[in-house]
Amino acid sequence: MAIVPDEETGGEYGVPWLLKNGHIQGDGCLIAEPSSRYNPTIGQKGAYWFRLDVFGEPGHGSLSPLAGGNAIRDMIRALEEIQGLWDVEVQVPEEVRDLIERSQRYMREVETDREGFQPILEHISVNIGTIKGGTKSNMIPESCTVEVDCRLPFGISQEQVTERITEKLDALDIRYEMNRFGFKSVANHTPAEDPVCRAIIDNITYVTNEEAYGVMQWASSDARHFRDHYIPVLQYGPAYLPSIHGYNEKVKVEDIVRCCKVYVAAVIDYLYSEE
Repeated sequence: MAIVPDEETGGEYGVPWLLKNGHIQGDGCLIAEPSSRYNPTIGQKGAYWFRLDVFGEPGHGSLSPLAGGNAIRDMIRALEEIQGLWDVEVQVPEEVRDLIERSQRYMREVETDREGFQPILEHISVNIGTIKGGTKSNMIPESCTVEVDCRLPFGISQEQVTERITEKLDALDIRYEMNRFGFKSVANHTPAEDPVCRAIIDNITYVTNEEAYGVMQWASSDARHFRDHYIPVLQYGPAYLPSIHGYNEKVKVEDIVRCCKVYVAAVIDYLYSEE
């Protein structure tokens, strides 16, 4: 068992440090992250976070746009190109097509309020998370900074995203610097047929008498670090979705009991199957 504090910020000093230094190892892993009752998470999108600094030339605001170089104006142009990452056509590999289709079915039939989000699994998401620029309203801003969170589907690499962004920004003829930070990963998954996945999925059905199947997460998690070390992994745990990352975060007792039953049955089946 490992409890790590930095999973939400990239996890560089948690799970990857433990794995790299040999403090944890194994043939399979279960992460007790919040999940659907009947649908453990067996795959995650990749993550691509970056900071963009755009530079201009200061001047008196009364002379704009004839004087100076407005960094905020140039940033607006840059953000239009960055937002265009959503429109990049990504060819999803055939080996994960079933996982994507099952996950979209999940969004249609289980979490029905997310039905409209089905395209997120096949596109690069783009969130302009923070923006800062300028000094005051009557001064032409000499700099503007944004931080952007992109999540990557199967079928595209970190290098391809960087190439796309720099190509578009270079064409704008602006002065800028781009730096990566935080999460860095590509989409990853553990096959549903893997013994550790089968043990959990089969026992969800055994405990609940409901159909269970693994799905794709549209965010990212520490699961990728285990897969980097060739440890099959999935996520299944109690959740009360309305309170996640909010005030008074909580889970229902009945969900904890259900998960405990699944864990115990899965451990027995998994160990038995390994003999």
